[in-house]
Amino acid sequence: MHEWDFYAQLSDLTGCGLWLDINNVYVSCQNFGYDAFDYLNPINGEYVDEIHLTGHAINIYEKGDIYIDDYGSKVSEQVWGLYQKTIQKFDQKPTLIEWDNNITTLSVLLNEAQKAQKILNT
Repeated sequence: MHEWDFYAQLSDLTGCGLWLDINNVYVSCQNFGYDAFDYLNPINGEYVDEIHLTGHAINIYEKGDIYIDDYGSKVSEQVWGLYQKTIQKFDQKPTLIEWDNNITTLSVLLNEAQKAQKILNT
């Protein structure tokens, strides 16, 4: 069973809400060769209570890159694009910008929050 099917079935069977980490979806799909929309499609937006966004690092190796949630950098353009499509699919959801490491300035954090708000407003 794929991770996304587990989350979808868990929510459907229990009514349990989800904190959907869009960066984690992107990172996992990059690492395992899945399409992020295959991950999101079975999830019922009714159960998505909150969306999380954060940055990631890419470790480059000869045999292939490895994406890692680092919670210490800006949200990538690819993740912003996935977030926009997620909002289109699930409608507006409370969104949290996570930044736990390499803490940046308040202006950078506010800029990231403004990007999320702009997507929510469209």
